[in-house]
Amino acid sequence: MLKHNLLKIPFFDINGLNSRFQDELIKVFSNFISGKDYILSNGVEQFENEFSRYCGSKYCIGVGNGLDALRLILLAHNIGPGDEAIVPSNTYTMNEVTSVGATVVPVEPANDFNIDPSLIEDSITNQTKAILVVHLYGRICRMDEIKLIAKDKSLLIFEDCAQAHGAYSDCGKVGNVSDAAGFS
Repeated sequence: MLKHNLLKIPFFDINGLNSRFQDELIKVFSNFISGKDYILSNGVEQFENEFSRYCGSKYCIGVGNGLDALRLILLAHNIGPGDEAIVPSNTYTMNEVTSVGATVVPVEPANDFNIDPSLIEDSITNQTKAILVVHLYGRICRMDEIKLIAKDKSLLIFEDCAQAHGAYSDCGKVGNVSDAAGFS
């Protein structure tokens, strides 16, 4: 019998990262849960105001999850059947596009795992309405290049910021470098 010695390399130590915030998070969550008022409550309004300030955005609307946020963004911009949206091929974000009846146009990632801007332009058709970028692993997409393409082709840009809260580059802070953004 052949025995393999596998080398385990942890991808991300979420417990180590969050342990310093544990007491504060438990207190906040306990207060919110004991209030039993999760929709249109003072707690939600307080979160929206604080998160908006943190992101440097004018508005923030709390919804159930990131899928809801991105789906509402697409619907608010009248993207649906007959429309196409470019998305990175290596993310779950395709589901948001199909949930509104639009067609997914997958584009491969670059070496940083984010959508490769050099491949976007060849994927654009007359039905393309938006580019939905996903900032993965805390890394911001190359928004300067993507914004140039979108401007040249009159496309909207939406951000999935679920993995990049607080991240920023020369283009700005995630959530503020597009037409609309969703977090989860």
